[in-house]
Amino acid sequence: MTKKIRQFIQSLVPKIPLTYSLVLILLVPVLLVVNTLWNLRSYERDMHFGVREQTIEIKEALVPLISDARVSDDQLHEYLQTIVDASNNIQQLSLYSLSSDSVLELAFSTDKTANVEAGFTENLALSQDNEFFSQEYDSTVQNNVWKLVAPILNNGEVTRVLSLSVNTLQVDAIVERTARDSMVIMLVSVTVIVLLLINHARALERSLLVDKLREVDHMKDDFISVASHELRTPITAIKGYVSLLQKDLQSNINEKQHKEFGIVMESIYRLETLVNDVLNVSRIEQGRLDVTVEPVNLSEIITETHQQLMAVAQEKRLDLVVNNIPESLVVLGNADRMREVFTNIVGNAIKYTKQGSVTISVANEKSRVRVMIEDTGIGIAPEDRVRLFQKFSRIQNDETVNITGTGLGLWITKQLVEKMDASIYVDSLFERGTTFTIVFKKAMQ
Repeated sequence: MTKKIRQFIQSLVPKIPLTYSLVLILLVPVLLVVNTLWNLRSYERDMHFGVREQTIEIKEALVPLISDARVSDDQLHEYLQTIVDASNNIQQLSLYSLSSDSVLELAFSTDKTANVEAGFTENLALSQDNEFFSQEYDSTVQNNVWKLVAPILNNGEVTRVLSLSVNTLQVDAIVERTARDSMVIMLVSVTVIVLLLINHARALERSLLVDKLREVDHMKDDFISVASHELRTPITAIKGYVSLLQKDLQSNINEKQHKEFGIVMESIYRLETLVNDVLNVSRIEQGRLDVTVEPVNLSEIITETHQQLMAVAQEKRLDLVVNNIPESLVVLGNADRMREVFTNIVGNAIKYTKQGSVTISVANEKSRVRVMIEDTGIGIAPEDRVRLFQKFSRIQNDETVNITGTGLGLWITKQLVEKMDASIYVDSLFERGTTFTIVFKKAMQ
């Protein structure tokens, strides 16, 4: 049972980001809509509360006028009519007076259709000596109005009752316009938020995919590293035994067999180079390649490279020339990695040069040292130069069909150079030759 629960939870874990995104896509717009509607409702309530307060203020202003005994009924009616005409909000104003037989009778009204007899609310205000507020529907304006019925006291006794109705047309128009604008803004906001959340979900999905790819890439690097290490041992053994076999049979093999031994050794060398390049790529990408920068005698490295590759150049009838190399020139670098860099660059120059020469020269500047490796080879076309230092990038043309290589050497070279806080540049003319320039920092004396 516990195992099933654990498996169920593990099956849900990959779905959590997707579920989280879906919840956001649904929840955020819903909350925005609810918030907008709630605010509109609160706004409408506050606006109507303002109308109610306005009705009370009008009543408070009218009571002293109505209670003033010095004002005749005709003057009072004229004043009331003037006030109603001047206001856009007063829908109806009626004044009831208490007759001799204690019955409310209509004394004045702006509503020509008003009943002569007082209604229930007016009589209730008279009997209880209290104000009554209500919201009613008025068929005249086909809208709700706030109605206030208030008793008017004279010497402590109710003698009149005021009925005042204030319409909410302006308020409702403002609320409707505000609601319309808010809805438009809300729809635009919801659309933008949904788009952003969808983009977020896609970005999250891409992030998960990148994590998976990174994990797969890490597994690939581990596999390549292990495989390369495992391949080096049998390759070394094969090369050693083939070399011993060739020496033992040196006097008993003919020219054809000697040539075949050469092909075998060349194939072993190519395989060994490939394994070493792949292993270096793996080490560089995993940050496991030791590149400790320290003062190094550049002159010794160049001399060693010249001596090591001289036989290869002579075999192709090329001149391998060294110019302007002082006896001691100390730069910041790593001796082992510098040997790899120069062996690779000079070796490539020899490989891609059919006739002429390969020249190594040095320019000793104030704080830097430039090393130029110049050849008279096939050159590099501009379109090939752009991707020259990329992994698995090789020049593909009729001149390079029979030239072998992994396409990793220059990428490795550039990585090693940069790890030594140096820089490498290339300048080339197609079918004229190529010059690689490596710039090292001088070591402090």
